[in-house]
Amino acid sequence: MYDTYMSEEAFDNLTAGDEVTVRSLDDLIHDFGADINVPCGWSSDMDELCGQTLIVDYVERDQTIDFGILHTKNCGWSFSRQMLEPKEYQGVSQEEISELWESMILGGNDDKKQ
Repeated sequence: MYDTYMSEEAFDNLTAGDEVTVRSLDDLIHDFGADINVPCGWSSDMDELCGQTLIVDYVERDQTIDFGILHTKNCGWSFSRQMLEPKEYQGVSQEEISELWESMILGGNDDKKQ
């Protein structure tokens, strides 16, 4: 899921109560280097938030900076859109993983064969 983060449009449409998911640490490092040089900044203390879904408190849009800052409920950190998964990203369910495993590794599911 490299080079995929929340679009400007999706970020601009966030409102209080919306849910956002923090990108995985591997993705952030791949896209922004080991120091995770993203707008708004990254702290190693934020690593534990990777993969977690957070609730939007409010989004700050300041014309003096060229990025928006998202503030979440119950979390003292601020986030830029580059730190968040795209809204359309839903992940892969365990059922989908099992089906892929069966078809790719095991050669299919016998009860589905005729």
